[in-house]
Amino acid sequence: MLKKQKRYEQVAAAVAERIRSGDYPPGFKLPGTRSLAGRFGVSISTVVEAQRLLERWGLVVARPRSGYYVRLPGAEATGLDRSDGHSEVSLQPSADSGAVVTGVLQCTPRVATTRRLILELVQATHRQDLIPLGAAVQDSRYIPVDALNRALRRVTKLQGGNVWSYEFAPGNPVIRERIAERMQLAGVKAHRDDIVLTHGCHDAMLLALHSVCQPGDIVAVESPTYYGLLQVLETLQLKVLEIPVHPGRGLQADALALAIQQWPIKACIWVSNFSNPLGILPSVQSKREIVQLLAENNIPLIENDVYGELGFLEERPPAAKKFDRQGGVFYCASFSKSLAPGARLGWIVPGKSRDAVQYGQFASSVATPSIPQYAFAELLQSGDFDRHLRRVRSAYYDRVMRASGILQRYFPATTRISDPAGGFVLWLTLPDKLNAMKLYQRALKEGISFAPGPLFSTAESFQSCLRINCAVGDDDALKWALISLARLLPELDEKTHA
Repeated sequence: MLKKQKRYEQVAAAVAERIRSGDYPPGFKLPGTRSLAGRFGVSISTVVEAQRLLERWGLVVARPRSGYYVRLPGAEATGLDRSDGHSEVSLQPSADSGAVVTGVLQCTPRVATTRRLILELVQATHRQDLIPLGAAVQDSRYIPVDALNRALRRVTKLQGGNVWSYEFAPGNPVIRERIAERMQLAGVKAHRDDIVLTHGCHDAMLLALHSVCQPGDIVAVESPTYYGLLQVLETLQLKVLEIPVHPGRGLQADALALAIQQWPIKACIWVSNFSNPLGILPSVQSKREIVQLLAENNIPLIENDVYGELGFLEERPPAAKKFDRQGGVFYCASFSKSLAPGARLGWIVPGKSRDAVQYGQFASSVATPSIPQYAFAELLQSGDFDRHLRRVRSAYYDRVMRASGILQRYFPATTRISDPAGGFVLWLTLPDKLNAMKLYQRALKEGISFAPGPLFSTAESFQSCLRINCAVGDDDALKWALISLARLLPELDEKTHA
C-alpha cells in the first residue's frame, strides 16, 4: 500500500516539477512564502516545510533575508569526483524491506602523511607576497578587534592579577558557564562542570583520541576531510578509514554501517555542521541516525562543531551531541573560526570520559591561557559576540557568493563548485582531469596559494579538486586571485595533454 503524500510533500513536488520543466530556470527566485501559501491554499508552516524539502532535494538554495533560489548549474554538485581515485560505496538493501544494509565499502585504512604541504599552506598566511587562499583562516578584518579590546580593558581592570594566574583544568568557571549557555542553542544541555577548556579544537580532538585509541587503531572520517584532522591522526599513529560522503547530504549512516561491518573501528570523527571542505549541513535525521548507530556498536563519536555558529541562516543547527543518550559523544569546538583564531581557546564536552580528559589536559599542558578566558567571558556576557556573529555570517555569505559568481564566470563551464550552507570555503572540481597539484605550483609563482584536493585524503584522491578560502583579502584582491587561477588553466591543459 502506497503511503499518502503529506501536504508539504505535494507542494514541494509541484514546485519541483516547475523547476524541472524550466518554468523556474536556474537562478530564479521562487515566489515568496505567503504567495505560495495562497497559491496552494495551505498554511505558511506547510510552505516552509516544502521549501526545506526542496533544499534537501538539492533543487533550491536559501539566501539570508532574500528567499529561495533555483540552484545554479555550476552548483549542482558539491564537487566530489568519484572517478578521481576516491572510495566508492555500494549499498544493496536486503530483501526484508531494507531493514539491513549489505554491500562492500571499497576503501582501506591508511596512515596520513601530509605534514610538509600543510605547513607550507599555514605559513603562507603570513607571507606578504602571497594571497593565501589555502589555509581556512579568516582575515583580521573579520575579527572584532574593538570589542575584544574593550573586553580586555574591562577584565584587566576588574580582575587585576587574576588574569595572569594559572587556569588549571577544567578552566575558568565563568567562561565555561557562558559556553554551557551557548550550547543550549545547539540543543545540548551541558553544565559548566561537563566542560573542559582546551588549546583550540585540535587539542580537544587530541584529548578525545588519546582517551579512546591506541597507536595502530582505525578511526573513521568523512571523505574528503579537513587536512588538519589527518595531521592529528598522523601524530597519534592512527589509521584513517575514509567514508565517502553523499554529494548533498554528507556522511550517511548506511555507508558508516558498512564500514563498521568490515573494520574494527575504534572511533569516528565528524564535522557535524558545515563540514570542511564541502560546507554541507547534514539533516537532523542523519545526525540522530549516526549517533544511534555508533552507540549501538559502542564506538565513540568525536564531534567537531567548530563551524556550528557560522551558518548562513539565522537559526543555529543542532549538534550531534544533542542526540547522545549514553555519553559516548565527545563534543569539540573552539572560538577560532567564529571569533579570534590567535586566542587558541577551545573546549570539549567528553561525556562519560570527563575525568580521563580532564587529567589528560592537565598532564599535557598544565593550564590553558587565562586572558582569553576572561576576555571571551566578558564578550559573551555583553552581547558583543552575538552582534559580531550577525555581522560576520552575512559577510562570509557575501564573500562565498561573490567568489562563486567569479568562478562561474571565469572558470570552464564544466567546473563543479560546492554550495556550502555555512563557513567561508569553496570546493572545486576542475574539468578534464586537470591536476590541482600542478596548478598549485604554477599559482605559487603568481603569488597565490590554495589547498590542493589530495591534502584532504590519505589515498591521493581528489587530484582535480581544490579548496579556496573566501575570507581573505579585499574584494578586488580575491577577484584578481580567482581570475588569475582561471587564466592558468589553459596552460595547464596544454601540458596535461601534451
